[in-house]
Amino acid sequence: VVVLEFWFANCGPCRARIPASNALAKEMKGKPFTTVWVVTDAALDAPKRIRANTPIEGQHWWVKPEAEKRNLGPLEHWNVLIDGYPSVWVIDHKGVLRHHQTGYDPATDKVPEVVRDLVKKVEAPR
Repeated sequence: VVVLEFWFANCGPCRARIPASNALAKEMKGKPFTTVWVVTDAALDAPKRIRANTPIEGQHWWVKPEAEKRNLGPLEHWNVLIDGYPSVWVIDHKGVLRHHQTGYDPATDKVPEVVRDLVKKVEAPR
């Protein structure tokens, strides 16, 4: 199960989501789960400074916005529409998108619930 977190450094809701995402990563440690943070900042300076002061669990990818304008980047290749930040995508073990949400509100965040359900399905005996 993969959670893709599209974010950028100056996004308040993106930064507010980090503790919840870290908590989920720690809860899922040792399970078939990972988080991939897709950084969309034009330069890596700001996200690197944030990560130096705030650990962020998971893998980190950088999608340079200029590459997207030339249709060279992964977002174009994946046919991904980012309609706001953070943009969170949950993909199951078969590669099927199972959940997408934009923005962050702890009261309505469905990512942990969706991930727990998908991980249980992967771990269930067959």
